[in-house]
Amino acid sequence: MDHQWRHRRISALWGDSLQAVQLVSLVRSRFGRHVSLAEFVRAPTVAHLVSLVEARPASWTPLVTLARNDGGAVLACIHPGGGGIQCYRSLADALGGGRTIHAVQSRRFAPDALPPHRSVEAMAMEYCAAIRAADEGAPLTLLGYCFGGMIAFEVATQLEAAGRRVERLVIIDGHPPGVDDGFVDQRHFIETQLSMVSLQTVGSDWLETVAALSPEEQAAAVAERIDWSRAEPGTEAMMRRAVLEVILTNVAKNAYRPSAMLQCKVDLLRIDDAGFHRDSNVVPDLGWQAFCARPVSVHWLAGEHNTLFDAEHIAPIVAHVQHVVPAMDGISDAVFVSGQPA
Repeated sequence: MDHQWRHRRISALWGDSLQAVQLVSLVRSRFGRHVSLAEFVRAPTVAHLVSLVEARPASWTPLVTLARNDGGAVLACIHPGGGGIQCYRSLADALGGGRTIHAVQSRRFAPDALPPHRSVEAMAMEYCAAIRAADEGAPLTLLGYCFGGMIAFEVATQLEAAGRRVERLVIIDGHPPGVDDGFVDQRHFIETQLSMVSLQTVGSDWLETVAALSPEEQAAAVAERIDWSRAEPGTEAMMRRAVLEVILTNVAKNAYRPSAMLQCKVDLLRIDDAGFHRDSNVVPDLGWQAFCARPVSVHWLAGEHNTLFDAEHIAPIVAHVQHVVPAMDGISDAVFVSGQPA
């Protein structure tokens, strides 16, 4: 392999999560080796990916360690709605050393076809076990972006109920339970997802019929509308699983209600966007305070929801994490400034 290609960063080969999934599936179909998306994200260069292809497969866990510093604080980042953890690679790279950073992915990326979770509580139970097994007793901060904020909230709730101290929960622009994020109506959710994956529009009668079906039947109906001939060879089975998981995730999100008030500190980093946050945009904490025993600390971000982890917008998130999860020497490695909306 050409030296220049061997040391090219993997992130330069894909632009979004769909392309990442397609590349992982392409590796499996061409080389007969399953490289999970978590391993793919963890491999910084093409040379590292080659070594993974040549290595023996490891047992699967939802937890991926992006940085390790034994004896220091731990940051565990919970996947957003798509189930992937690519955004947290950017965060880990920007944070540098001094702390252990885990990212937790969904079952969608397991090498075996594990059934997707059907509730936020079930997701959190599996993720709690993985986090406790990896870093029992270390000072722990949880972080969740978008839907990951809701899952991280339930993870924190279950850990507290089990007697595990959580230092802080950091929610990145995520809606609280019971708030209309635009996808409470399953018809609208299915219509939006279908337009994203197939560029098709469908009639109201079709949506009404499909929305009344079970999640498995909804996923099958959506999959029938996708032109699979345009997909990379070997990716169809994985993408069909992804469609089902996304639908089940939305159902779980809409059904979730916390069973207890959260006791740890909670920080909400959010944008000011009435189009995205809808009616809750006028409430600084978006409604999270109703589920938290302590006052929610609100910090404002610039940019759009889908670009918060891009290079031009990630700096305030990095600064906040550096402030609340100090490096191992105990000194913050950046000055934290909390902005205000324009």
